Amino acid sequence: MKTKMKSTICVFVTVVMVGLALPARVTAYDEPRQAQLGALEKSRISLLQAISNIESASGGRVVMAEVEPRRKPLNLRKGPMVFELMTVKDYVMRAYFVDVISGKVLAQLDDWFGLLHFLHISKKDAFADAKISLARAIAVAEKETGGKTVLAKAKLKDHVLYYQVIVTKRGKNASELVYVNATNGNITDREREDD
Repeated sequence: MKTKMKSTICVFVTVVMVGLALPARVTAYDEPRQAQLGALEKSRISLLQAISNIESASGGRVVMAEVEPRRKPLNLRKGPMVFELMTVKDYVMRAYFVDVISGKVLAQLDDWFGLLHFLHISKKDAFADAKISLARAIAVAEKETGGKTVLAKAKLKDHVLYYQVIVTKRGKNASELVYVNATNGNITDREREDD
């Protein structure tokens, strides 16, 4: 029994040591971030314009916006770069995939993956005290950091709605996670994320 345990520990330690010794390489995290930056460079409409257009057309409230998302409908996986905008209206979640160049909606899906993540904020009362929108939170975060938003989403914590905005800059090896209070528009926290 002791020999088997020692053998298991040796294998575990070896795996950890080999993992630590491997040279640095592009990770799965880096590739999507590069795609997001590429989409921002090619876009002819801003993320804020896309949000405004979708909110006007759908009557819903955008609760999540992502540049060149990892999850896309099958017909868009090899297609053009897109913004994904998740809206909520009357407890219904809908994802819109908007071409970053033309601004045209290429696909829309009900209850994409967001229903599970945003069910708690799909109720109208979650936004009762919100004085600012996701688009305004993005503008605040970008002004504060000087970067561009690649992901923003609404979060409810301790019955307070706030927005998490991930902002990145071209040529930098880090992104920044900015928390914006939806009630007053103040930045409540900032965290550096190394890519």
